[in-house]
Amino acid sequence: MNPKVSIVIPSLNSMCYIEECLQSVLNQTLQDIEILCVDANSTDGTLEYLKELESKDKRLKVIISKKKSYGHQMNLGIKAAKGEYLGIVESDDYIKPNMYAELYRIAKERNVEVVKGDMLEFIDKNGERVFTHTRLLNWTKCLYGKVLNAKDLRVFTQSGIMNPSGIFKLSFLRENQIYHHESLGAAYQDTGFCFFTHLLAPKMFFVNEAFYCYRQDNENSSVNRISLQKALKLSKEYDFIQKKLNKNPNFGNLNSLLSYLRFGGYNWILGRIVDSNQLPFLQRIQSEFLEIEAKGELDWKFFDAFQRAKLERILKNPQEFYENVCLKPKG
Repeated sequence: MNPKVSIVIPSLNSMCYIEECLQSVLNQTLQDIEILCVDANSTDGTLEYLKELESKDKRLKVIISKKKSYGHQMNLGIKAAKGEYLGIVESDDYIKPNMYAELYRIAKERNVEVVKGDMLEFIDKNGERVFTHTRLLNWTKCLYGKVLNAKDLRVFTQSGIMNPSGIFKLSFLRENQIYHHESLGAAYQDTGFCFFTHLLAPKMFFVNEAFYCYRQDNENSSVNRISLQKALKLSKEYDFIQKKLNKNPNFGNLNSLLSYLRFGGYNWILGRIVDSNQLPFLQRIQSEFLEIEAKGELDWKFFDAFQRAKLERILKNPQEFYENVCLKPKG
């Protein structure tokens, strides 16, 4: 009999965090799980630790990835999974003991393909762990506790990209060929996966409760110390989504929505990119969005007044925006 949830854990040199991560998964109150650890040939002891756990717990399987690509590792896990639902845990994070029991219960009760909860962002500071509750839904509470789908565009415009906080029905993923972009490294390949699960899920459900603990103090994480090269990987991720949309006439005209989401992703990066790279990145935003505007794929109805004013200012003069906004002292 197949497990209820298959959990994919991609890793590469995660020895500092992997024990806490794996123990939180192994000790789930839902014991009927499969754990697929997809390692890209770690050299710091991570792989040996995973193999030791594999020898002790039959629920855990180690898969070796020849390609150092988060997307490729995730796809190896998805293809090998035998569960009814798929879960994802990053190797530097950990989860509450009841996460998969609760998400699976809700998925079955509501008969939905996707269930997502909030996150607890955390840092370790002066020997203490400091948590911040981060809501999946950025600007509204009214979408929590309802069965939704892509007919309500707010599932795109008002929710964050938090794939590990949820579970996904595996038959749904496979029927719709939803996989990750297999670009090299580990930067933003979750963006396309999130977009297409939201787009294609007949039914999805957002839970106003946090089960997933999301580390913010790993300096090697894609959310920290963003270089220009890493920032431009997000551009390639949105290009990947665009190509998939253009190949399928059933998706209709979603280019304007994708342009809005692209700006949201770039705006997020602007707050995290290394200071010296802010101006070249702003110039890249100007270049891309002038082209988007020329193609008629910029629809201001998706933007609130603040977002519109910000993008219009960047389009007009990224140098001015850099000097008067980015260089302005914070606080």
